[in-house]
Amino acid sequence: MASDEITIRVLQEIRDDLRALRVDTNRRFDETNGRLDQRIDETNERVERLTTTTKAGLAEVARAIKKSEYFTLTELRETEAKLEAARFRDREAARLRLEHCEQAIAEINQRLTHGGLG
Repeated sequence: MASDEITIRVLQEIRDDLRALRVDTNRRFDETNGRLDQRIDETNERVERLTTTTKAGLAEVARAIKKSEYFTLTELRETEAKLEAARFRDREAARLRLEHCEQAIAEINQRLTHGGLG
């Protein structure tokens, strides 16, 4: 019987060691899970900050683009108005030159038809 008692005692020690190992393994898994949960939470916070920053940056870029488009449109309208004014001045100057030339031609015609140059 002594041999059976030794076997039982060895088996009980093995069982106790396995229980202790299981408890230790579970504790280590819990610690690892805790660290992973913390790292996941930190990563999620960083992603959220980056998302917020990116959204704010994109909103700023959109505002800058709209401002630039408005500025460009304003500049185009001003340029168009200046070109229209220049065309009007050029037409007016051409009209005045044409009237002057027509008047000079009429005077030359009148002198030619009324007896000479002079």
